Amino acid sequence: TVLARMFGGDLSSYTGETAFTDVPADAYYAKAVQWAVDKGIAGGTSPTTFSPDAYATREQISVFLYNAVRAFGDLGSFYSTTLNTFTDKDRVSSWAKIALQWATSNNIINGDSGQIKPKNSTTRAAFATIAMNYDTRHVGGGTTLSPILRPRRTPHLIPRPPMRPLSRRIR
Repeated sequence: TVLARMFGGDLSSYTGETAFTDVPADAYYAKAVQWAVDKGIAGGTSPTTFSPDAYATREQISVFLYNAVRAFGDLGSFYSTTLNTFTDKDRVSSWAKIALQWATSNNIINGDSGQIKPKNSTTRAAFATIAMNYDTRHVGGGTTLSPILRPRRTPHLIPRPPMRPLSRRIR
């Protein structure tokens, strides 16, 4: 829901009907789930579940934001070596590595005492900080883009990370 708002997602054409048995069509977030899956921002935790009541981790949030920026904006340049400065870099899941490289290289997600803490749950306050960091620091992106965004595909120098069941609602 937050990403749909940040990136001007038009939810009017979505019904809220999903393949996920744990996403009621009348839930306030159902249309945003449909939108995020449709745009390649998020997927389910299984073919039939989305896990909207589970906590999202820092690496999951980085993948959501990375995918949203890739779909609606410009990722800009980033360095894979920035993630290597964190002592717990080996705890980052392979499916989240590129997104965390992008997020740490652009100071969107910062460490805590030299650690990135990729598996830690993300609070609303932490996600708000991540969103604000993106908005104020990321060159070529942000919530100040046109309110009517159209997805565009731009060439990227890195491969797209595999879609993995990542979708989680922040409590």
